[in-house]
Amino acid sequence: MRGWRGDFSRVGLREIRVPAPGPGEVRVKVTAASLNFPDLLMLKGDYQFKPEPPFTVGMDLAGVVDALGDGVTGLKVGDRVEVVVLDINADKQEISLGMKQAEANPWTHVEDKYPVGTKVKGKVRNMTTYGAFVELEEGIEGLVHVSQMSWARRTRHPSKIVNIGDTIEAVVLSVDKERKRISLGMKQ
Repeated sequence: MRGWRGDFSRVGLREIRVPAPGPGEVRVKVTAASLNFPDLLMLKGDYQFKPEPPFTVGMDLAGVVDALGDGVTGLKVGDRVEVVVLDINADKQEISLGMKQAEANPWTHVEDKYPVGTKVKGKVRNMTTYGAFVELEEGIEGLVHVSQMSWARRTRHPSKIVNIGDTIEAVVLSVDKERKRISLGMKQ
């Protein structure tokens, strides 16, 4: 395996030892890597984070899964993945990667996708004494407060009206993108 390695005065493509993945780990054969402005600043020593040289530059990667450790589910050898570098351990020559961090943030356009007054369907994923959390899509949940569940029935707990796993219809009452909160109502 090769990686862009270097110190502040020079950088080059170097051979790096390829470890076998441990339990719960995935090895990715990188086919594309980006060099961004912060990477260039790190090479010059002008970035707020100053890694010990030599270090590997490039934080956004794409590649193919080429080995799986024991216990890994949801991936198979040959799957294409996009990842972000989370941590680099130079002593062990290990790089920790994250797939979720490379995905688009579902909250980026939430106000456009779920404007106030929109009718939505979702699955009840969790309940508390004050309401039910409804998954509208992966990464986006809204809260139906117990007071917004029914005109006909006044109840103290949402489990009197809905169950975990139920698919419900609701109306978007408010969206707070910064706090990642959507308020839903079932009685509208």
